[in-house]
Amino acid sequence: MREDEKRKDLLFAGTVTGMFASWDGGLNWSPLQLNLPITPITDIAISHDNIIVATQGRSFWVLDDLTILRQYDGTSRQGKFYAPAPTYIANWYSGLNSNKSKGTDLLKGVNPASGMVLYYDLPSSSKEIELTLTIKDAQGNMVNTFSSNVDRSYLTYEGNPPKKPTLSKNVGLNRFVWNMHYPLLPGVPKVYIEGSYSGHQAIPGTYQLTLTYDDNHFETPAIIQANPLYDLSEAQYRAYHEFMSSAAATYREMTNMTNLLNEINTKLKSLLAKMNPTNHNELIAMGNPLSEELTLWDGIMVQRLSKAYDDVENFENGFTAHYLNLISESNSPIPKITKGSQSRKVELDAEWAIHKQHAERLLKGQVQVFNTACQAQSVGVLFVE
Repeated sequence: MREDEKRKDLLFAGTVTGMFASWDGGLNWSPLQLNLPITPITDIAISHDNIIVATQGRSFWVLDDLTILRQYDGTSRQGKFYAPAPTYIANWYSGLNSNKSKGTDLLKGVNPASGMVLYYDLPSSSKEIELTLTIKDAQGNMVNTFSSNVDRSYLTYEGNPPKKPTLSKNVGLNRFVWNMHYPLLPGVPKVYIEGSYSGHQAIPGTYQLTLTYDDNHFETPAIIQANPLYDLSEAQYRAYHEFMSSAAATYREMTNMTNLLNEINTKLKSLLAKMNPTNHNELIAMGNPLSEELTLWDGIMVQRLSKAYDDVENFENGFTAHYLNLISESNSPIPKITKGSQSRKVELDAEWAIHKQHAERLLKGQVQVFNTACQAQSVGVLFVE
């Protein structure tokens, strides 16, 4: 029998018929068998927030996270959000990153999750209720959000950004692994761009997690710890965060602008095709050059002939691909920004400023003029927010 190092009266007992736990100093006991076969327990050790059990002829058994057991108080039937254990910035693959993983494999070992493991108890489940998780930094800035609702607008194509994970709503205990990254970056629908759409790594510090459903509101702090194997200062982590945040904002801006102008051009082409040259000759004369200029700008920003992996070797990338490549290469598992990334960003930002001015002239100039001309002749227009 062993008492937990951090919670008084939390006891663990090994017997000839398995493992048991008590939260009240031994007055009451509950089985703690999980996936441990029925076998005599010969020794127990508690170390580094783990329980290590020696068995009679069945090797060792390890329960590698005592976070939930230490916080359990019997009130989870009302709903509970467990404070996660402090989590190191990690750099390894784990099958336990999946929220559907069983955590065991008959033929190989399974690494612990390389993200922050979150647990929450739900007293009931309903398809109509949305469960949301918001994550903010110590200054109250939004870091990421997750929902139990599936994104119905998600578009599948080769090279598309991955689908955002959803929160489970099972009655009782639920598990969710936050990869400790900022939100995914957007793509250009049906265009293959070589690069990663992953948001950047959240840096060491304290974060505030909020779980909400119905009128229930649970908050808990969370801590991301610096990897002791990385020789990085707090200033270097901060420089990484500022660089990646700025680059992500610029990439989102250009990608959203690209998608918007392409949508406008698609509607414009459809509108022009329906116009009668006899009645709308002036509008056609205005619309065709506008469509050509929108197409030209789009060709600078994105390569729409690229539909699969090998296409990037045959067709020259557009500007958004170069910027996404900068983000992908800078978003290293070791969060440190090099001088090369900094100088390349200066070059690309200067180029984007020129493309952005061109796009804004189109939106606020020619597109608006064309809309006004269409309205004057009672013709459907291109709506721009």
